[in-house]
Amino acid sequence: MYSHFNLSFFSSSLIFLAPLINTLLFFEKMIMAEGVNSLTVQELQHACQSRGIRTIGVSPTRLRSELNQWLDLHLNHKVPSSLLILSRAFSFADRLELNDQAEALQTTLSSLPDSLVSL
Repeated sequence: MYSHFNLSFFSSSLIFLAPLINTLLFFEKMIMAEGVNSLTVQELQHACQSRGIRTIGVSPTRLRSELNQWLDLHLNHKVPSSLLILSRAFSFADRLELNDQAEALQTTLSSLPDSLVSL
């Protein structure tokens, strides 16, 4: 999971994960207050990469839309960041058929530890 946030792996302990989540939440509130359109392309790409949103070959308009969707779901609808990160796996598999995606989701969710799912 650390690779989604551009960090080195130290431990699977939640001691390291909690400050990261709090930092992302702080920046998300700042971005929401200032508006996604206030970000430069480089800041936008970094914000998207930090959340596991695909950035390579994606237009800034699409990145802004994806980040706006993330912010809305996370801040306004209280969708857990762990679920949002998992949902991004499907954006990397655009060419897979629906059955393959359902199977991939089932396999992924069944392999997660309970401590991660309950975040």
